[in-house]
Amino acid sequence: MALAVGLSTPARPGLVRASTRYTRDHFCTHVEARMQPLHENGRGCPACAGQQVIGGYNDLGTTHRHLVAEWDQARNGSLTPEDVIAGSARKAQWICSLGHRYTKPINKRAKGSACQYCFNRMVLSGFNDLATRHPGISRDWHPEKNGSLTPTGVVPGNMRRWRKCAWGHEQLGAVANRTKTGGCSVCAPDRRVQKESQAVLTSEAL
Repeated sequence: MALAVGLSTPARPGLVRASTRYTRDHFCTHVEARMQPLHENGRGCPACAGQQVIGGYNDLGTTHRHLVAEWDQARNGSLTPEDVIAGSARKAQWICSLGHRYTKPINKRAKGSACQYCFNRMVLSGFNDLATRHPGISRDWHPEKNGSLTPTGVVPGNMRRWRKCAWGHEQLGAVANRTKTGGCSVCAPDRRVQKESQAVLTSEAL
């Protein structure tokens, strides 16, 4: 932090100890135009400490220019990226590159936490729900044992859900595993036998 010395200071900044009372007459060059002295409690410049926004220095629009395009101005009202700092815990409205609107604290977005729909942290019907991503698998959704949940209300994650195949086999397992196996594990051995039999018949016909 750069310091300028006030007129009442009897010594250069480099010759004054941090504990001396004269430090209250120093001004940080970032806010010198506003003549705001260092904190009496010794915490230093409010702009350098992230407690005051200085346009063109520590505002979000300056420090994280790549986030300006995702700032949802329509829902943030009069608040702009130039009014906040990257370390603010204030919640703001954002729009990702795919057009998803979501809410997230400014400091978390600045650290890289992005759209929760694109990263399957939250379900968005018609985009990342099980019925949209895996319509074939969603047909095996158990009609009774999953309560009020439906395939349009969950993402293909690791949560355990009940399913029921066309032959009536009921199983409880992670939705993600179901998307990888592609079918009922009880019926799977029967399918393998059918494929092997079909292969034998095909080879004999040749």
